Amino acid sequence: MKRLLVGLVLALLVVETSMAGLLNAITHRPDARGLGLSGAVTAAGEGASALSSNPAGLFWVGNWEFEIGSTFLLTDFEYSQDPLLGGGNWDAVDELFPFPEFFLAHRVSDDLVVGMGAWVPYGLAADYAGYLPYFQSKVMIGDFAVGAAYSLTDELTIGATIKAIYGNVDFNLPLIMGGNYLGSPHTSADGLGVGASVGVLYVNYPWRLGMSYDIPVPIDISGHTKFPAVVGLGQQGFDSQVHNPGRLGVGVAYNISCRWLVAADYFWTDYSETDFLNVRYDVLPPAVVPLAWGNVHSVNLGTEYVPDLPNNWLTLRAGVGWLSSGAPDGTLVPSIPDVSGWDVSLGAGFQISKNLELDVAGMYAWGERDIAFAPGRAAAGHHRADIFGAGVTLKYRW
Repeated sequence: MKRLLVGLVLALLVVETSMAGLLNAITHRPDARGLGLSGAVTAAGEGASALSSNPAGLFWVGNWEFEIGSTFLLTDFEYSQDPLLGGGNWDAVDELFPFPEFFLAHRVSDDLVVGMGAWVPYGLAADYAGYLPYFQSKVMIGDFAVGAAYSLTDELTIGATIKAIYGNVDFNLPLIMGGNYLGSPHTSADGLGVGASVGVLYVNYPWRLGMSYDIPVPIDISGHTKFPAVVGLGQQGFDSQVHNPGRLGVGVAYNISCRWLVAADYFWTDYSETDFLNVRYDVLPPAVVPLAWGNVHSVNLGTEYVPDLPNNWLTLRAGVGWLSSGAPDGTLVPSIPDVSGWDVSLGAGFQISKNLELDVAGMYAWGERDIAFAPGRAAAGHHRADIFGAGVTLKYRW
């Protein structure tokens, strides 16, 4: 019984820290330009921030380029429980979550550009305060990377990064045995992994073709779970290993004219490594927890237009995207619903001076999912997610 109780909490931890479905909407668009293009930047991305999407795009830096900014997400989650589980409608407290970003790039020679950056590709918070059973979650993943882009020919550029990936989670999730709610154990855990990404960009005006790949990264995590007194387990320490999934991005961009760009991306995120979770406890016997995740797909379209104005001081952007879900019905939890859905975005860039540019963007993502009642499905019912995003970025070139 003790293995079952602790294993349940750790299985939910992995679901909470996975970047699947609608929540993937932010992971490959850390700056305001990428947000405005709905993430279609594998071929269209350029400059210092390309370190996070396709490092080959680093090559489009003049001498020095510095970028700083943040994206902010406001989440609205709702869960309508299946009547066979008791019914009821839960509306999470709206949460605002920041995604800071910093990038710096420098041209070393005609053929080589180097860069570094720190950004938060994923983070979210949800709190079902006032409801029983009680759900609450806070999740953050941060990346720090160094990279380079090298021009092989006038048309072909390659790039690569090495990065440290840090993950932190803090949540309360309900523990239910025999139909009885035993409380919501509190779990805290964090870990660090080392990863890499590679990219290629082919430019033959008016076409741009890009491809990027983030290698899958095992992350060793450790933490503790504090159980309600009625369970009799106290606080239990643990360690395990989770997998930051591999991701392949393929993109194409086309300049309809010197002022108008259109771009399209496809992303495939590989969750095949999350079939199960091995958990090692300080006191209790080890456990193997089945997860059975599937892969996640997304398609993103974006466009950028520069009106004929003095000094080309204004750039307009728009985008739309679709994302699939990855968690099976048996492992979904209401605190972060893994739903397929859509996102739309609008953005603008302002050339404030010769060297300084301001980018702003807004995004709305939405999705729903129904899970039929069946044994083992703790989250049967209707799930809804609405996510509002706003981003601002300052770029300075010299």
